[in-house]
Amino acid sequence: MKFMFVLLLLSCNSSYKSIPAAMPADFKIEYHYDGGMMNTSRTIIIQSGACSDKGTDEGTPYEYEWNNEDLPGLENLYTELKKLKAFTLKSKNEGEVYDRGGESMRFTINKKDYNVSDSQSNFIIKSDAEEFNKAIELILAYTKAHRIKKTYSMKDFPEKMPDDFTIEYVYNAGDGDRTVYLTKTNCIDQGLLDQKAFNYAWKNTTMPEFETLYSELRKLNAFGLQSEEFANEGDKIDERIKYSVNGKYYAVSNWGNHFITQQDKPSFTESVQLILSYSLKNSRN
Repeated sequence: MKFMFVLLLLSCNSSYKSIPAAMPADFKIEYHYDGGMMNTSRTIIIQSGACSDKGTDEGTPYEYEWNNEDLPGLENLYTELKKLKAFTLKSKNEGEVYDRGGESMRFTINKKDYNVSDSQSNFIIKSDAEEFNKAIELILAYTKAHRIKKTYSMKDFPEKMPDDFTIEYVYNAGDGDRTVYLTKTNCIDQGLLDQKAFNYAWKNTTMPEFETLYSELRKLNAFGLQSEEFANEGDKIDERIKYSVNGKYYAVSNWGNHFITQQDKPSFTESVQLILSYSLKNSRN
C-alpha cells in the first residue's frame, strides 16, 4: 500500500511539473455546471479570441459572447490557476449516481487536455476540494468581468414566421401567477390571479393572426430585448418571455434581479400587451 501511494505521489508531481510556467498560446478553459434535477446549466469557454458563457437559469436561456483581447488578464488567470494546481486536481469515481449534477473543468495546455470533475459519479478528493472551489471562483470572476451579452436586431430574425415559433410568457407577483404558452397548434393560458384560478387550453385556428403577432413582435425587436442585473430590494412584478425561433431560444427577463433596460422597457411592455391580448381574444371563445 505504501509503495502504491509513493507511485501515485510521483505521478501527480510528474503531471504537475509538465505544466509550463508561461501560458501557452493554445490555453483554453471549458467550465461546465449541471444542475442535476434542476433546469439549470452553464458552459463557459475562455481562451484567447472567441469566448462564451451560455446556459439556462431555471429554464430561461442566456448567452454571452466576447472576443478576448485581454492577454495579460488571461495570463494572470493561468498563473493563479497554476498556483492552485488546478489543472491536476484529483477526483474519484463512486460508481453510478442518479440525478447528480455538479461542476467540471477541462483545460487545454500545449495540445493536451486536463479534466477535473466534481460531477455525476466523480467526486473531488477531500484534500483538493478547497483548490477546486477557488479555481471555479477565479473562472467565474474572470467571466463576469469580461462577458458581453449577445445582442440581436430585427434583421437577425426571418420576416416570415417559422414553423417552430413559440411564446412562453410567465408572470409572478403579489396578486398571483400566470403562464401563457402559444404555438401554431396548441395554446394554454393558466394561473391564479386575485384568488381566482383559471385554465384555458385551445387549438390555434387563427394562423393569420398568429403570423401577425410574430410580425409585430419582430418589429419591436421583442426577441432581442436586454436586461441588467441589480439587487432586488423590494417587491416587483416578475415577468419573463421565452421565444423559440428557428430552433433557437431567446429569453427576455424582468425577473428576480434581472431588470429590463430603460431603453427596452417600452418595447417589453408592448410585447406583453400583444401576447396577452392575443391570448385573451382567442382563449375565451
